[in-house]
Amino acid sequence: MRRTLTSILFLAVTFLFSNQAQAFLPNPSQLARFQAGLMTRLPPFKSTGSMQFKEASFPYSLNWVDPERYVVEIKGIPARFYSAGQGGDTWTLVRNKTSCLMTAGSIKMTCPPAQAWALLELSGMPESAAQGLYTSELIDVGEIPLTQSDSETYVESRKENRVAISIASNGNAPAALLSLQGRKTEEDGDGNIFPEILFDQTFLKPVLLRLRRKGEVFTIQGKSDLEIRRGRTRYTYVFAEKLSVDSNLKLSSVIRRSVPTFSGALKEMPPQAKTLHQIDTLRDTLSVEGQFLLDSLLLTH
Repeated sequence: MRRTLTSILFLAVTFLFSNQAQAFLPNPSQLARFQAGLMTRLPPFKSTGSMQFKEASFPYSLNWVDPERYVVEIKGIPARFYSAGQGGDTWTLVRNKTSCLMTAGSIKMTCPPAQAWALLELSGMPESAAQGLYTSELIDVGEIPLTQSDSETYVESRKENRVAISIASNGNAPAALLSLQGRKTEEDGDGNIFPEILFDQTFLKPVLLRLRRKGEVFTIQGKSDLEIRRGRTRYTYVFAEKLSVDSNLKLSSVIRRSVPTFSGALKEMPPQAKTLHQIDTLRDTLSVEGQFLLDSLLLTH
């Protein structure tokens, strides 16, 4: 009980202090670029884990080769995720700069460009990360270019900065986060505002993204290690060890991932295969559950 009260008091003090010291709030272009910029110095890495949906759990792996190039694989897709009761049990997503290829069994398809969360966490391309916030209607075209804040221009620039302090959570832990909402917002059936994205204040790591895609409202949450300690400064790339995707249709998936390792990671991308199909070729064969699993993968990777 004492620890809970202490946490609440700390967040309240942080909130009040942040409102007084608003010169320290980054602008949207800085938020978008920070973590992506740190990836430009990273060597290839891999992470393994599982993707869970209801009672089913599938082996998951991510191989990140370099900025804009990575491979994601999910195995053990059950037959019930296909409307006809049969289909490929392994899905592989390959992003290679501007191209995207997905395979499901023997079917090879092109897939849509990476979206906001994937661009922020995996692209390693700051400009692309900013574009992702724009296509998600979180920033305007004039907010895409990088702008710096300084004491001389802050008073005027602050009037246009829509970044604010919000009390939310990182996993189950309360936290004072940076909130950015689109200029035109709506509420879902539970009263949650969208489009909105939350970042932690130290690493500028995305913690939550809520947006609408094809009539559905999706909420992506990432749980990460957000502590500073010896050898781990705020200029550290932060990888979410848990990703959850929820929709307003009351469907939910969870990806649990290991800490990235550099040993055994892919150094080169697999050969690019010729494709004959669009991603809707796969989507049309999937059940409602299968379509949500596909959306969860494409929204986060």
